Amino acid sequence: MSSAFKTTLFGIASGLIWSLIAILLRAQFLFNPDESIFVVLLVGATTGVAVSFALKVPLMKFGKTGSVILGLIALPLGIFIFGFIFALFEMIAGNPESFNGTNGFNLITAFKTALYTTFLGCIYSCYLLPLAILTTIILRKVIRPENDLSLKH
Repeated sequence: MSSAFKTTLFGIASGLIWSLIAILLRAQFLFNPDESIFVVLLVGATTGVAVSFALKVPLMKFGKTGSVILGLIALPLGIFIFGFIFALFEMIAGNPESFNGTNGFNLITAFKTALYTTFLGCIYSCYLLPLAILTTIILRKVIRPENDLSLKH
């Protein structure tokens, strides 16, 4: 199995798990989970893939300590990407003509929404940082197994 394929699968799985966490937290500042669970899961899977690929190269270079540091960075990065993609989806699905900015919702608004989501998401950091670190360490194991027993030369 190629490294990119493993990274993609891991990103989807971890993104779905993180989406469930967002749904459980009820994230009332961004979405109503009862109305948009599918959207949250879709955006979460997309975010998981994006964060996994963003961390892939640094995780290949750094050791276990680097994984912990990258895990600390991955939490706000993931929350930001989630908020941005979610805001873009809402912009497209909720109001397609908003791409031209006539209704005041544009990429700047999506960026501000992502910053706001990151700020509010980091309020839960005492609970979420250990999970972000664990997820990053597991990703490192997925893309860089210590004892690769494959028959490839």
